Amino acid sequence: MNFYKLVFLLLLVTFVSSLNQEQYDRLLEIRTNFNLEEYYPGPEPIDFCSNESIFICSAKNSTIDRIVLHGNGSSVIPSFREFVDITELEIYNASDINHFIYNAGTYLPPSLPSIVCEYCNITKIPFQDSSLRRITLLNNPLNSEFNLTKGSAFVKIQNPDPLFANYLVRIVPQYICYTSNSYTSLSIMLNESAIYECTVSARALSIQLGSFFGPETNLSNLVEETFPSLRGDNSQLELIGNNFTFNALEIASDIFSMLFYRIQFNIEEEVKQINVSNPEVFSLSSIDSRILTNDGRFLYNTSNCKNIAIRNSGLKYIYSGMFSKANIVDLRWNGIVQPFPSFFFNSDAFVQLDYNKFYGSVDKSVCGGSISFSNNNLTGLLPSCLLCYLNIPEVKKIIAGNNFANYKDTDTVYPLCDSVQITSFSNFGNIGASFHGVNFPLFNGYISGNIPNISYSIYQTQPGIIYLSYASTNYQAILKYKELVVTIHATRDFTFRFPVGKQTPKVVGSNPPLPYLNIGYSFTFLINQLLDSNVTINVDGQYVCEVNKVLPSFDTTTVACVVKSFSIPEKLLVFSFTLQNNISFSYSLQFVRHFPILTAVSSVPKSGGLVTFYGFFGNNISISNSSDIDVTIGLLPCQIKSLEDQKIVCLIEESTLSGPQNISVNCFGVPGFYPNMFFFMEDSKDCENDCNGNGFCFRSQTS
Repeated sequence: MNFYKLVFLLLLVTFVSSLNQEQYDRLLEIRTNFNLEEYYPGPEPIDFCSNESIFICSAKNSTIDRIVLHGNGSSVIPSFREFVDITELEIYNASDINHFIYNAGTYLPPSLPSIVCEYCNITKIPFQDSSLRRITLLNNPLNSEFNLTKGSAFVKIQNPDPLFANYLVRIVPQYICYTSNSYTSLSIMLNESAIYECTVSARALSIQLGSFFGPETNLSNLVEETFPSLRGDNSQLELIGNNFTFNALEIASDIFSMLFYRIQFNIEEEVKQINVSNPEVFSLSSIDSRILTNDGRFLYNTSNCKNIAIRNSGLKYIYSGMFSKANIVDLRWNGIVQPFPSFFFNSDAFVQLDYNKFYGSVDKSVCGGSISFSNNNLTGLLPSCLLCYLNIPEVKKIIAGNNFANYKDTDTVYPLCDSVQITSFSNFGNIGASFHGVNFPLFNGYISGNIPNISYSIYQTQPGIIYLSYASTNYQAILKYKELVVTIHATRDFTFRFPVGKQTPKVVGSNPPLPYLNIGYSFTFLINQLLDSNVTINVDGQYVCEVNKVLPSFDTTTVACVVKSFSIPEKLLVFSFTLQNNISFSYSLQFVRHFPILTAVSSVPKSGGLVTFYGFFGNNISISNSSDIDVTIGLLPCQIKSLEDQKIVCLIEESTLSGPQNISVNCFGVPGFYPNMFFFMEDSKDCENDCNGNGFCFRSQTS
């Protein structure tokens, strides 16, 4: 009997997990050290692959792929040497009495590529990184040196928590460079002036500044002086201080993302706003910092910035135009005292105004996008786009902590809502449909319907639109229903009924046909419903218009196609469209030939000369029309010398260009672009040896 019990237990262990005994024993130790009995209760054998938030096993539960441990501050970090296939190790709030990273040869498997340790009480790390490709050590009482010779792809060794701000790792400069170090992200601490001569490249650079750097530090030059090889190469820069004061930083044009954390600037009284050099893709953040002009405005002009975060930075004043290009705006915890900033932000922007002192009332400008304004001094009436959805926790969260006349946080009865409307329904098209109306919910998940396999998405960028999406495979199944019943779940349910039918596709607009390279003519149409890429187009039963663009946008689609012929007759053409599911429709378009059409071009030497263009350039044109026709080769203008309906001759000056060149021909305001169609000939050379006048040149030889 005991034999059978033993066999049963062995089979049970094998069934629960196929981890080897060494790994299983180590997991038991970790379970005790990190108090994981709640997640992995006894009795043994314990299935350590049952909770994937802590131990993530391989597909067959034969080994551990990833470990994520959260301790209580005294949880001792053990050895992980047995987990030879582990790819990631994350530890938080633990005790490093074993110096497990410093003694990596004993405590870590040699193939481990990534480690994260936050609040681990680490005091020592290896002078040089091992095989680790990603190192993240945050908020540890470190007292070590570290060099960048080997160069992991991702290094983050910093103490942003003020409790550990005085513990700085000394990054040792290299004077002998063996290889260039390329980092996707490099985050280090500096407490002395140093120059790192070795080639370092980093797409994201973060520097925590120690007390060595003071008000006289020139932050504008700090990065270039410390890492000369990064000059002109930075894309993202983050500066972390310990509330130290510095002179203001002129942000370089090659930096498109800048973050200040716990930094103060010493601003002279006459200093005005600083313009940001990079006008298009700049992200600017100030977290727990003081980066202000003397009148309380933000030091930098943010009107061109896409992402802006000025959080807990003492900002006193915002103004119209400050966020004109911003998609994300975070102004929390500033104590701004001014009327609510209606229409300061783009309709599709994500905006956070929480924990300020804005006063007055809010209006319908808050209905268009995602904007939160909790814990301010707002009064007046809450608009119906929010009042109707107080049943949604997210809505209550973004408006809490104010004093609205028609809603209090403690209210248990919802105010009356009677303004949710659907004003139109596009009915079912090929791959989509849409509702238009007013006071739709600001969050997804509060619309349901009677037809399965349909999802309802709210478009915040265009208020009052609900987009219905479904797979083309269930399109025919939808058409079997007699009606669509839609319920919008506001503080009370609003139900709408619509007869189910096909939305008849049709062309609602078109652009004039234009020459397409040296191939034929391009036609562009706007269709009144969403289409996929399965579109074929025939013209008069004679030509195929090859589709080269299908661009859906909300509830319309732009379709472009090319007829590969220059002999299309000028008449009323019938375009026949065929979609998937054999849906077809037609559109008539009066075709009028447009110019230019370029079919061939001659070549000239680099020394210049007359170039002849062949094609179709207009009707009854002559040299008197030369001001209406413009020709360039590469970037060089070509001066027109003669002009006919099917031929242009122009003069190009001497050029240093080489290789294939693009041609641009503009006829009567209609552009034509022909890539890589022109080639320069090599200039002829004198015969190197003409045999004293008694020979002739042949393939660079004489005879």
